[in-house]
Amino acid sequence: MFIKGVTGEVVSVFIKGVTGEEVSVFIKGVTGKEVSVFIKGVTGEEVSVFILGVTGEKVSVFIQGVTGEEVSVFIQGVTGEEDGVFIMQGVTGEEDGVFIMQGVTGEEVSVFIQGVTDEEVSVFIQGVTGEEDLILSGTSVTETKQIRCWTAKVASVLEDGGVDMRF
Repeated sequence: MFIKGVTGEVVSVFIKGVTGEEVSVFIKGVTGKEVSVFIKGVTGEEVSVFILGVTGEKVSVFIQGVTGEEVSVFIQGVTGEEDGVFIMQGVTGEEDGVFIMQGVTGEEVSVFIQGVTDEEVSVFIQGVTGEEDLILSGTSVTETKQIRCWTAKVASVLEDGGVDMRF
């Protein structure tokens, strides 16, 4: 599983509550420096991962190599309550921004982005199903607190079997 954040700042990662098997997670910024993070908790135990220091610029998130097995990984943002989902704090680092992703079982992947910025956010999911039935939907909160709702389907299926989801 690889998560890339295209930002101009260093991303700080804090991990707690590790149990179970090891999963290798790599987080890379524009500096090209790679940070290896090992998350234990694929047995269903809760794993809390906090990602802070993300700027309000355009953010690209890449997730690769998701197997057909169910993996419960928590990247806590606002609630951190859901089971079996990815929850990443929004680009402002404030509680009003949360990135929620679910679908590590090889089924349809739902992506919800709330209160990020009024800038475009690109999300790429690779190695999940390779099908063209994935849908990207959610809301964005602008600087004037207006709510924008948007939906997008898979734009293309990549050569390596991944999918490229765009607006």
